[in-house]
Amino acid sequence: DVVGEAVRSTLVGPLSNRGDLTVAQDNAERAVVEAREALGDLLGAAPDGVVFGRSFTQLTFDISRAMAKEWGPDHEVVVTRLDHGGNVRPWVLAARAVGATVRWVDFDPVTGELPTEAVQAELGARTRLVAITAASNLIGTRPDLPAIAAIAHDAGALLWVDGVHATAHVATDVPASGADFWVCSPYKFLGAHHGVLAARPELLETLRPDKLVPSSDA
Repeated sequence: DVVGEAVRSTLVGPLSNRGDLTVAQDNAERAVVEAREALGDLLGAAPDGVVFGRSFTQLTFDISRAMAKEWGPDHEVVVTRLDHGGNVRPWVLAARAVGATVRWVDFDPVTGELPTEAVQAELGARTRLVAITAASNLIGTRPDLPAIAAIAHDAGALLWVDGVHATAHVATDVPASGADFWVCSPYKFLGAHHGVLAARPELLETLRPDKLVPSSDA
């Protein structure tokens, strides 16, 4: 099929760092651009806002560290007890490193639901980010993301969504969900074992990740 041929030609053809001087560079450039377009199509997101990483967890660690450079003791991060550890521990560590406070949201142990009101109760003017799952990896609970996004944005906070288990099972529209960041794992839907983040390009441009001097922020 077309996809299989594209993968085969990429793997067996000349390949190098991205660029436009050689066939190998052209192949690498095409592979990255087409992969971003494919994920953007799947997620309803801008291809220029698609970022690849080693895994969901590693992307969360990397971006949380970049975000935390702008946090301090007067700031708070909200996480939930419904979430996988990959969407909790990175935020806890990032907050701890800069003295920010972590606030926890509990889910209803009887229904398995995460009430929007419970999230709202932990939000305030100090909140910088809310990290939440689109679908629980353990019990399948799907919080009301648009409602949670609305209250997070009203508080001046960003919404980081673990879309690992949702993306594989339901149609995904990142802008409609209200998520500022949507992160998923292509191996959950027959792709490679890595992580993919989707966000608005202009939002990503505000981040300053740790990097070597010759590397650009892009």
